[in-house]
Amino acid sequence: MTPGVVPVVRYLIVCENVLRDVHDASRYSLVGLLSALRFPAGTSFPLRAPDFCVFLQLTGCRGPASGRVEVALADSEELAHRGADQHLPFGTDPLAVFHLTVRVRQCTFPRTGLYWVRFRYNKEILAQQPLLVRER
Repeated sequence: MTPGVVPVVRYLIVCENVLRDVHDASRYSLVGLLSALRFPAGTSFPLRAPDFCVFLQLTGCRGPASGRVEVALADSEELAHRGADQHLPFGTDPLAVFHLTVRVRQCTFPRTGLYWVRFRYNKEILAQQPLLVRER
């Protein structure tokens, strides 16, 4: 990686599932886009959420790096999920487009509220999207 140069995150999308086209590896279908998770009134927290996916599309990559997805409560930065650091074997062509799908398992929300779904690249937050957790 070139020092001080970080890739551009074109998309960070939270969804139920990501399907890769079997005939064209550069095509993906995102299933069940998520901006909020709603649970029945009276739900007890902390609550383990169903698995979901984070789809990322990046460009401007300049060599291998480390990355992870995390979910943090917006007002306190308390982590509901901290994914494992993954080795990202990016090439050195800054014009290449890379796709990354991360399945978030065992995400336990401590309470209702606004959360950030984040992508960390070499420990730096490159992108985040809000995810609202609330009762119906």
